[in-house]
Amino acid sequence: MDTEVRKGSSPRHVLSYDGSFVELRCGVDKPKWRKKGEEYLNPRLSQIDNYLIMKDVTIQDSGIYQCFGWNEFNDPYQEAIEVIITGNLLATVVIMALIGVISMKVRFILHITILIEYTSQYFQV
Repeated sequence: MDTEVRKGSSPRHVLSYDGSFVELRCGVDKPKWRKKGEEYLNPRLSQIDNYLIMKDVTIQDSGIYQCFGWNEFNDPYQEAIEVIITGNLLATVVIMALIGVISMKVRFILHITILIEYTSQYFQV
């Protein structure tokens, strides 16, 4: 009997900027994480339960991350998350606007504050 690998939703995208941190969440507990299909060892990475936490990210951390594990029915599971790291916060905000995801959940109030301040400097708001 063939076992079908259950997949998470279509690849998600996480957008962040150089020097920040990124949290990736997998749909199963205690998964194995890979970048571009290979084990990605980095002292700035840590795993807590189903989260991969990346500290002080750089542009080199950009790529497709995959998590592998087993769901509550003991079926194989995999999910892909694309991480995009830009050079700075402003570039991140511009890219978010260009790709139409400016409504994404913003993790820090600081991001919103900077966006509002930047917008009000250049546009009469």
